[in-house]
Amino acid sequence: MTGAAQVMTSVELEVEATSGKDVGEITNETLESVHAGACAAPSGLGADLERRKRGIELLSELLRRRSREKLSCVREDQRIWRDDLKKRSRQRQRLAKKERIAQQQLKLGNPPGGHGVELGTKNRPCNRKVGWSVQEEIPEETGKEWRKYEQDKCRKVLLTFGAGEWNRIQGCLLEEHKQLVHGVNDIRNLTYTFLVALRENQEKQQEAKAPKKEGGGGGRQPVQSKEDAFLAGKIAEFESEGAKRILDLTNEWPKIDKLGLSWLRKLRLLDLIRDAALMGRDEERRQEFDDAMATISESSPPVDWWSIAADKALLLGVYKHGYGSFDKIREDPEYASAFTPDERNIEENLRKKEQFRHKPGCNCVSCAHPRNK
Repeated sequence: MTGAAQVMTSVELEVEATSGKDVGEITNETLESVHAGACAAPSGLGADLERRKRGIELLSELLRRRSREKLSCVREDQRIWRDDLKKRSRQRQRLAKKERIAQQQLKLGNPPGGHGVELGTKNRPCNRKVGWSVQEEIPEETGKEWRKYEQDKCRKVLLTFGAGEWNRIQGCLLEEHKQLVHGVNDIRNLTYTFLVALRENQEKQQEAKAPKKEGGGGGRQPVQSKEDAFLAGKIAEFESEGAKRILDLTNEWPKIDKLGLSWLRKLRLLDLIRDAALMGRDEERRQEFDDAMATISESSPPVDWWSIAADKALLLGVYKHGYGSFDKIREDPEYASAFTPDERNIEENLRKKEQFRHKPGCNCVSCAHPRNK
């Protein structure tokens, strides 16, 4: 038997040995051996039709495995290239940010350099990714950078409790992120920055709505709205307390052009709720609070069983649990009894509705709404 016949016979034997097996279970060494033998043999996979079909299946499986391996190598190279590109991009962004901050500080007359203090304590150091897990250990001011998710969460909590509730806002942020690197003064500075951004947005909106007069004649000054007056008073209050505007925010308040006015109205509402709740908790001003709440009973109630006690519980509950936390207010044992329907309240509210129904000049919701239409 010649050498060529021996090579061909060995290939046929290897192909024959794989018959009855699943192609995916055959090792790469066997497939490579079949491929090398088929390339070396003059007749390739031999003359037998069944063996040739089996050999083609084996070579197809080898080609598929080689393609998969090559594709995985290409993907790994692409991943390394993308990671390197992201790293260089972040480096450029950090350098550009440092230059921008330095220019802003020079415009304000401050020397360029770092801001704030180093985080951490003697026994427990702290960096940008690790903060304090106990609220009492957090310094009042750290000066650390506000990240995007921290800034967005602080805005949401601020619109839940209102300005001035710094410890409660800090507690909510700590509960959300488990560790926190911002003190109460940092939260106050961020709130002040938010209010300034709201004022700038209000001015921009008013300039866009103001009609342009020809000849440059001075028209009548627009009347200051309640929201603008509240905003001006709050900003002046923060400035008197020494609040500082944060210049290096990574996220410049998205959607403020569309939602700025609603945010401002909610802050004003929360401020009024806070003043009323503090009045209700003060023993000396309790009677004044009760008299003010009694005037609400003259309006149309939201449901038939509503009462003055429910109004008080709702107001104090919003101050305690935050705006929108109505489930927590109803489940609070301190206010749960006020939201229990009472037959006496139902009869009283029905009597009031019957008394004011279709009466000229009625200001209840059911009568005033169709009239305003």
